[in-house]
This record gives sequence, C-alpha cells and structure tokens, in this order.
Amino acid sequence: MDNGIKPCRPKGLGRLHTLPDTILHAIFGSLDPISLGITSSTSRAWYVFCYHDEFWRTLVLEKYGGAFLERTTWREAYIATSTPSFTPPSARRVSVQGFYSDLLFLPFYCAHTPLTLLSTHAMLKVNTIPRVDGSMLSVADFKAKYEQPNVPVILTNVVTKWPALSRWTDAYLAATCKDTPFYAGGFTMSIAKYTAYARTLRDDQPLFIFDKHFASTVPQLAADYTVPAYFHDDLFPLLGETERPDYRWLIFGPEGSGSSFHIDPNSTCAWNAVLRGRKKWIMFPPDVVPPGVHPSVDGGEVSTPVSLMEWFVTFYPQIKSLKDPVHGGVRHLEGVCEAGEMIFVPRGWWHIVLNLDESLAITQNYVSPSNVQHVLAFLHDKPDQVSGLDDETKRPLLYAKFRAALEKHHPEFVATFDESKRPTHPKKATWASLVQSTKWEAVGHPVVKQLHDALCNQEAHILATNSNSNRSGNLLSHPQLLRAVELEDLLVKKINVWVGEKKGRDFINDPAAMAEYTKVASLLRAAIESTDDANKSFWQKDVVAPAPAKGILEQLFQPSWMSLPQAVSASSPGGHSKDEKKHKKHKKEKKSKKSKKSSKKDDDDGGDASGAARFHPYANNPIGNVTRALMQNMDT
Repeated sequence: MDNGIKPCRPKGLGRLHTLPDTILHAIFGSLDPISLGITSSTSRAWYVFCYHDEFWRTLVLEKYGGAFLERTTWREAYIATSTPSFTPPSARRVSVQGFYSDLLFLPFYCAHTPLTLLSTHAMLKVNTIPRVDGSMLSVADFKAKYEQPNVPVILTNVVTKWPALSRWTDAYLAATCKDTPFYAGGFTMSIAKYTAYARTLRDDQPLFIFDKHFASTVPQLAADYTVPAYFHDDLFPLLGETERPDYRWLIFGPEGSGSSFHIDPNSTCAWNAVLRGRKKWIMFPPDVVPPGVHPSVDGGEVSTPVSLMEWFVTFYPQIKSLKDPVHGGVRHLEGVCEAGEMIFVPRGWWHIVLNLDESLAITQNYVSPSNVQHVLAFLHDKPDQVSGLDDETKRPLLYAKFRAALEKHHPEFVATFDESKRPTHPKKATWASLVQSTKWEAVGHPVVKQLHDALCNQEAHILATNSNSNRSGNLLSHPQLLRAVELEDLLVKKINVWVGEKKGRDFINDPAAMAEYTKVASLLRAAIESTDDANKSFWQKDVVAPAPAKGILEQLFQPSWMSLPQAVSASSPGGHSKDEKKHKKHKKEKKSKKSKKSSKKDDDDGGDASGAARFHPYANNPIGNVTRALMQNMDT
C-alpha cells in the first residue's frame, strides 16, 4: 500500500514484474505496432508500457521518416499515418494508479516541463554573459575585448539591420521555401510540415531543423542576412566553398528543443543570431567540464544526458555552487539571447542551448587570425576528429590543404605556427593502446628508432620531411609514422574482430563498421600520400569509393598481411607460401585452408605472363616495414 493506493505492477505484469524497468523497456520496445496495440489491453500495467510514446516515436520515424501526419502523441501519429482514412473513436484516457516507474516518468516530465518550469524559473533572471550594444562596438574593440581574449558576448543592435528579422514570418517562409526539404533530426520535411509538427506534438527529444544547405537550396534566405563586420576575416573561404568544412546552419525548433553540451568543431569560433524566440545559453570555459558531461580522454566522444531537459532538471542546480574567480567569480556564464540579438561563441567553450520559445536562428562558424593557430593545431593533432566534410577520406587531409592555402595567401600565420610554441591537442593514444603501455611513445625508445629506420631505409619509397632528398631526417614527428602504426592497430586488429571468417559479408550494409573502415582507409591513404609509388593509385582509387570495401577486405585476410612483407611476382608464388607457413602456426586448420585458398586465388589473378611484379598492399611498401618492426619488437 502507498497512500492508500494499491500497487498494480506485481499483479498487472505477472511473472514479468520481477524484471527491472530497463529490461521491460527493451522487451516492449521490440514489439511491432499491432502487438503493442493488442498487448495494451492485457492489464493496466501493460497498458502503461504499451502507451509509452518513445516506442511509437521510433515506429513512426523508422517507417515514415519525416512523412508522418502530426498529432498530439506519436501513437496517434502512427495510427493517423498508417490508416489515414480511419478516424479512431474518441475515448477517455485510462487513468492508472499504483504504477511507479522513474524510467517511464522522466521522458514525460521532460517533455512537459517547459510549459510549467521555464515560464517562471529563476534561471531566466541569471545573465552573466556580457551584453554589449553592437552599434557602439567597433570591430577593433570586439577583437581586443572578446575574440582575442576568447570571451563570450551577446551583441545587440546588429541583427536588427537584417531583412530576415522582420520578413521571416510563417507565410514568408512557406512561400519562399515551398516544398524544399530541410534536415531535422535525421529526417527531412518542408518548413510548413515541420512547423505543424513542432506546434502539435510535445516530445522530450523534439526534432529540430539544423540544416546546412539552406543557403544553396533556398538562396533567398541567404540574401536576407549579412555576416556582421566582426566576422569578415574568416580564413576557411581560402579553401573554396566546396572544400571548406560545413559552416552555416538554419536552426528552427519548438520550445524545449536545442542542443546539449558540446564544443564547436575544429577549434573554430562561432556566432548565433536569434530571429524568433529566446535562447538560454549556459557556457563553461575550455578547461572546465560541465556537470553531467563525460568526454573521452582525447575529447573525441562526449556522453551527456539523452534529453536536453533532463540535464536542466538534474544538473542545473549543481552549477550554482561552482566558483572560479577567473570568470567574474563564477565557473560558468549564462544568459538569454533575445530575438534580434546575437551571441559570440569563443573557441573551445562548452555550451548548451535551450529554446525558451519556438525559436528561429542562423549560426556560422569561422576561423579568424585570432584563433587560426588553434585551428591549425587541431587539424594537425586530431585528424580523426575533424568534422564538417561529407567525404570522410578528406578529413585527415584538411590540415595539409588549409596549410597550403595559408602559405599562399597568409604565410605569416604558417610561420608563426611553425616557429612559436603553438597550442597542442593530445593525440589519440593509438600506440599505447596497441601495446598497453606508453613506453612506445618515448623518444629514443629502440622500437621507435627501428620504426623510424624502417621508413627511412626504403630506397624506392621516400617519405620526405623537408625535401624529397632528405631520407635521413628525423621522422619521429612525421604524421605518416603515427598513421602507419594506427593502420596496424585498426586494420589488422579491428577488422579481424568485425569480419572474422565471414569473408563474404557485405561490409557496406553495416553502417557502423563501414564508418570505421572509411576512417581507417583515409589513414591508409594519408600514410602513403608522400610516396612516389606508382601503385599507390590502387589505394587512392579504392579508398575514395566505399564500394570496393569487400574486395579490399579479401586482400586484408591474405596471410601475407600478417607476415613479413616482400615483393611478390606471378612467376614466384613461393613468396606467399613462406608467409602461409608462418601464418599457419598461429591459426586453426580451418583458417589456414581459407587463407591458402585466398592466397592461391590472388596469385592466379595477379601479375602478367612476363612475370612482372604485381602490386601487393605490403609488398615493398614502407608501411609493411613498420609492421615488421612492430612484430619483431612486440615484446620489447
């Protein structure tokens, strides 16, 4: 008994009542729509689970994407979309008493909290982010007081000059955008369709438009605003519009939507202009991780509460106790950006943004002379975390391209980067993870020296440092060395786990594995980019397009990949048999047979009648020599 109300869970769930809610959530979440509908009539307890809107949200979006009929709940949306001619009879909702579940209650609470909490919450009165009249602030003062010191600021009387502020009504957007699809939470829908959804369905994780193509798909929208003079010296345009990372977005979302804690990509700065509604900003300096946020060691991944409102409900009270005299006596800054105002987001600052009303905004990221050194350092030190390029194989190459563009137009920035004690970002510890020890990274360690020598001693494959003739220079800091070891770690280790003995598996149908493969392939391409090997065109051709992934995997499983590299020719298949003998010592009989068959087929297909050497990924290749040094010193 609880307050005179008899718990309905034990009897209503039957034998399932002993299971925790997380398991029950997984069970009910795996049911199809018909099963959920039938099961809901079993008992009041089952009714609660079967009506949980999160299940129906998944069913709607998986089946219909953005082409669903908006209703007040996802369950009603599914029924209306799947059977548009059917009008369900009006029925009084069932009131279930005596059923308690934090797991089911929290999403409901977060979905409806904005209606009651945000209108009167004390956080609306907290405004510690500096606010400055833009009409009285010169470009020089902005850079000296905010951009260069890397401090946030809200600017007023800047957006007020834009036509978009008064033009972008519902009618104008519908007429201008027509049926143009906009990206919203992984799905696409027209602006009118999205507006109807946002004003009808309440959700703890509402879809919101975050579209990077709006300026090209609807050019009139781009014509309705101008980039303020404070941000005119953006350096990424030197790469060209098609080569620079994504940099501008149209943002449209309902009350309670927004973005969870994150740091803007590629160490860039940003500005965000509000055209409709209000946005609550909470910001933490780069060296302070917000409560409830758990970044990985290298910063490549960040874990936060699933729901934006969940963070505000759970963690916002904690930040009141955080103190830091460096930032005005508080460890964080917060404020409300009103319609017609703009906020400057400095490089590296953590920030969370909550729409207090239905909100429409434009945001852009940029690279200025004030933060170009940090951008160069990020692109150089963290190629695996570069974002904003649809072609993932281009991401590790962005540093070289941006550096080349700067050398042509602003060589002084590159000189400063090379000569000064530049900002650094910790690299992903791939060497340490490979051997479970940081000793491999130590300069002067014998293994590092042998890796260096393995690269330098290749007569036919020169990895240059300062020039193509400098083969004896110190390559310890050369990115190709690191990428070669990453290749050993990622390709040989992970792909074996992914695919195992199933060589025929269609790799492309596994998006997660395909993404990892693409990342690895880009490292491979970068690792051989500096070579003069004519056969590198093989890799360049195959890593650009994902379609040949399966074929490349077949080559990866040849025994020679795990053995000492050597030149292979059609007239001397014995090179493979030696490798196979070594390979068989470590594999079961079944694996050996498969490897032998694969190797034989490769011998039959390679080379020509004259016995000319055919290309093999590790044959006479500098990466192969790195692998050899690694294998020989694995126990060092």
